[in-house]
Amino acid sequence: MVDVFGGVKGDEKATINPFAIDRENALKQLRLAIDVFEGRRVKKKSILQSMRDGTYGEEEKLANWEYNKVDEKKFDIILRWSNQEIQRVKNLERKEARIALNGLKVFYETINTNEPDFSHPDIAKCFNITARKHNLKQVLEPKELNREIHRHPFAGVIGDLRDLKNNLLAKEVMLALEEVDLALGLLEVVDLPHRKRDPKFRLDKTKLISPTFNEIFTHYDLQFLFADKIIQKEENVPVHRAKVAMASLRGWLKKIDVEMPNLKDETLKICYEALKIKTKPSLNFEKDKRLLAMDDGGTSFWSDKQHRWIKGYFNKDGEFVPPDWAL
Repeated sequence: MVDVFGGVKGDEKATINPFAIDRENALKQLRLAIDVFEGRRVKKKSILQSMRDGTYGEEEKLANWEYNKVDEKKFDIILRWSNQEIQRVKNLERKEARIALNGLKVFYETINTNEPDFSHPDIAKCFNITARKHNLKQVLEPKELNREIHRHPFAGVIGDLRDLKNNLLAKEVMLALEEVDLALGLLEVVDLPHRKRDPKFRLDKTKLISPTFNEIFTHYDLQFLFADKIIQKEENVPVHRAKVAMASLRGWLKKIDVEMPNLKDETLKICYEALKIKTKPSLNFEKDKRLLAMDDGGTSFWSDKQHRWIKGYFNKDGEFVPPDWAL
């Protein structure tokens, strides 16, 4: 037979690295997403191109960020691989979203596609998406990210703390942030009569701020309250400096890594211990002594990994099941 291809032969399949191709596509999509986020001019698809890929008439979506569905002034940042979402951080301010997007870029760029680090759970998940698509052997996906050795895909940005349902530190930080936002909002309108304020600011003080002198709203006493413990106080602070102090407190709270808190920070360590005391099981809430903390004769213990009390429970037969010591 005549070789109609003129002797042209294909390469061995081993010379193609689908994982590397998927990484380049992920980076290409992310660069586009960052350009749009930063307001740089981006060439949109032509009508012909959108008709070819079946997206004509549809709103063009970006792979790596969306406006948050609850608050359209905030952003969700998405780790996506081969058009599949792996995880997202939600409800971010613009500054946080920018950090998360650039962290995602560094995460993609540092993936070694020839010798991937499969001890990193997100890299393993990315690889398995590629593997399923190309009938390659999949790898084991570790359950947890080791923040001491692995790069966080969003540069440490956590996102909406409400997603960390069982993490008591996350819940307490969220409560503290809500109180700070209330205090900041009140300080912005202290010069207005109550009737002209938003209903939630028709008050004279909050848990964190109170006028130094009754009915005089030029100076405030401040306190940082965390897990029902007063961490720091400052008295007789003028309103303009009180705003700075509350904004500083908000910034400090936002920087707390609620999954791996830096307990070398003495202030955070005091907060963390206060949280353990506040949430410690007691007979006021528990019906059985076995549900108390170990130092109170029970079986419950605090997990520094999950940041909550690990307790036993009673099964459907009424038998007590002790806590999982592996947690």
